[in-house]
Amino acid sequence: MAHLNISLDQGLADELVRTVPRRQRSAYVAAAIGEKIARDRQVAGIRESACAWDNGGRGDATQEVQLMREAWVGRTDKMG
Repeated sequence: MAHLNISLDQGLADELVRTVPRRQRSAYVAAAIGEKIARDRQVAGIRESACAWDNGGRGDATQEVQLMREAWVGRTDKMG
């Protein structure tokens, strides 16, 4: 386990002392940091994958969706 010296805003430190029991504060702060890091990684992954879409030369995605909808309507009309 690593020991770190961190600084907190006084209001945040006071709130931590008021709400978290004395011997549970390190674990509480570690869990909060872990959650924040996981969230940041998730956001970074979403941002990286947002540009990953490759339409494969198919053109505008809205046109493709429209064609699929038209094809579906054609099938449902034949069903009855």
